[in-house]
Amino acid sequence: MSANKDSKRSKTDKKKGLSTKKASKPAKTQGVQKVSKPKNADTKKRPAKRKANVIKGKRVQRQYDVVRGVVADYCKRNYGRRCTREESNQIYQALKLRFLDKDRKTNVTLEEIKTDIDKVLAFKDKSSPPETATLPFTYFEVVSRLYDNDGGYFREDDTLIFDLTAIGEGKVKTPYAELPYAYKTDIYERVRGYVLDVKDEGITFSEDKMLFVYDADKSNEEKRIFVWKLSLDAVQDKEQQQTTKEIKEGKEEKERNIEYNKEKAAEEIQEIKEGIKEDSNALAIEQEKTKQKEIEKDIEVQKTRQKELDRQLKLMDLLEKGLITAEQFAQMMSLK
Repeated sequence: MSANKDSKRSKTDKKKGLSTKKASKPAKTQGVQKVSKPKNADTKKRPAKRKANVIKGKRVQRQYDVVRGVVADYCKRNYGRRCTREESNQIYQALKLRFLDKDRKTNVTLEEIKTDIDKVLAFKDKSSPPETATLPFTYFEVVSRLYDNDGGYFREDDTLIFDLTAIGEGKVKTPYAELPYAYKTDIYERVRGYVLDVKDEGITFSEDKMLFVYDADKSNEEKRIFVWKLSLDAVQDKEQQQTTKEIKEGKEEKERNIEYNKEKAAEEIQEIKEGIKEDSNALAIEQEKTKQKEIEKDIEVQKTRQKELDRQLKLMDLLEKGLITAEQFAQMMSLK
């Protein structure tokens, strides 16, 4: 029975391509050295541990940890309780947005936030904006007034509108979080362009009196929409107030006049050139006529001389032939 089973197994193993021989133990070798990979070959390096900030042997806290600790104390003092994680994050993000961004300069340091956060966030959760936002400010104070000194009043998603219609530049609308970028690339460019145009026109102008005025009527503080309108009180003579469009139109008119005058001058120059050319041609014709007359005169002189020569030759011929006397010859030669 066992013999039949072994024969069946051998047949099935042959069909599967398996060897029926038992595996033999590897022979022992002498004098063969075992080769192993170097310890540093293809081995993964362990990530280096992050070095803690250390100054003169003292551990320095990260900016985030410092601010979060200050925010926790702020919540206990102002709300009488610990802030939720969401509230703490909102306060931290508000501080980071204004003062802790490395890409922009600010006059509020981390140390000031740490020691005087109540002043930094003096208008957080207030019903009305602070005076830094509602009192008039110059166009170059937009960011310092509304971003660096708002007392934490504004929120990232607040809508800010800057009305520049007084200078013909429409309105600029931006979320609060993007105010520095909108100011640098849009508001400043439009207003500064107008200032330079006005100065080019020679109009008496004072940039310090070109102010943004808070428009409480157009603003909707409940819906977090805030509007400032640019005032043109910087122009001393009100009759000289012009929008950017009017200034541009005036410039275009001047340019058209200049272009027209250039064309007119070119036409006059061309007329003068043509006149000079005509006069030159007329003079050349007259000179040619005079020259021709002189030639004709020379011809007449030559003809007269030839006739005189012919006359003399005839008289000499008559004298030689004895047809006239010497006295007659002398008389005829003296005649002119």
